Amino acid sequence: MKGEEGEGKDSRLVLVVVFLVIFFSVAGFLYFPFGNTEGWAHSHTYNVGDEVLLWVNKVGPFQNPQETYPFYSLPFCQPEKIIESTHEGLGEALQGYELIKSNIEIRFRVSEPSKKICTVKLSEADSYKFTRAITNHYWYQLFFDDLPIWGMVGESYRDKDQGGETVKPFIYSHKKFSISWNGDRVIEVNLTSENPVAVAPGASIDFTYSVNWVETDTRFDDRFNKYLDKSFFQHQIHWFSIFNSSMMVIFSLCSFDDFDENIKERCQNR
Repeated sequence: MKGEEGEGKDSRLVLVVVFLVIFFSVAGFLYFPFGNTEGWAHSHTYNVGDEVLLWVNKVGPFQNPQETYPFYSLPFCQPEKIIESTHEGLGEALQGYELIKSNIEIRFRVSEPSKKICTVKLSEADSYKFTRAITNHYWYQLFFDDLPIWGMVGESYRDKDQGGETVKPFIYSHKKFSISWNGDRVIEVNLTSENPVAVAPGASIDFTYSVNWVETDTRFDDRFNKYLDKSFFQHQIHWFSIFNSSMMVIFSLCSFDDFDENIKERCQNR
């Protein structure tokens, strides 16, 4: 009897661990601090003109959110010095985040009509990397004051000429940030990708960005509400990323030798 009771407790303990891992994976995605240089002590308060850090994370194909690569594996404008985040939450660790400070400078409540980041002259290798990313519908992820941002690398356009129809890759060279603020805090950030430029060996591409700050009456405590909206999870990038991470945790636990046999059978039947 004691052996059966012990096995029952072990099974319940494993289930609790599974629940907690999944819970913190999702909760970390929504609420845990993302790449703050001050970690948990970050106050999220700014004076006018203070820099608000923009972090780059990863890129990967839209159809397979689990396949990701470092942001700078593509030949975007490289920062002079690579500064990595050293304060990451549990949610970030579970999802394999690699946050690096971008070279896009954004200051609190200071709008920027248009500013050049750099000019990239594409080599054969650079052109191939961008072409492959655009053809496979690569998306990328950024973080701004803990708020996640998503964007597409580029788009393919069909071009009809005398030789027939060809598909040409175009990269979005301009990032347009629209940021809402309330008091001394950031409330919301939206990104629009603009100005597609043809990708080809030898092409010189000017990468630029603009920033527009807009006041809002939304409270700081409510700024994550939109990520809890049903329509947000209908976006397959977010939903499948969370779902797949959770399933990987469960299947990993199913491989434990001392895992409850009844639960193991359910795992094997999935």
